[in-house]
Amino acid sequence: MSKYGRLDVVLLLGVLIVTGCATTPEITPDSRSTWVTEHPETPSTFVPAILDGQIMVGMSSEMVSAAWGAPTRVDVVRGDVRYDTKWVYGNYLASSAVSHLYFKDGRMEMFEFIDTKNQQSFQVTNPGDRLSLQSRPPETKTGGGGSH
Repeated sequence: MSKYGRLDVVLLLGVLIVTGCATTPEITPDSRSTWVTEHPETPSTFVPAILDGQIMVGMSSEMVSAAWGAPTRVDVVRGDVRYDTKWVYGNYLASSAVSHLYFKDGRMEMFEFIDTKNQQSFQVTNPGDRLSLQSRPPETKTGGGGSH
């Protein structure tokens, strides 16, 4: 093997090791349960949703992370007084659907789902709605709902 061949292999292994270490741990029912146990200050209205892997408007960013894991991307929202951060789950390149979560001061204020393939989208601002990482509007238990 030439000098450059070894260097390429060493660099490739280094990238693989660093990338492997940077991955987000999988969110499981056990990890959600542990998070809830370690955060007894979590409002009781949010606990069942977190345990079920669902999110609700009004949750903190930490609660959302406990339920769904780390977002694919985080964007700073400029020029909008309602929101300061947007979390993106999913990727248009991997699928036609993505979920956008809008936060203000660390609290989720709006959920938006967009599916370009099926030309479907909806937004949820109702604090009573529980949302899974899914591709359909939520089934509300409150009778209310967001705008569709």
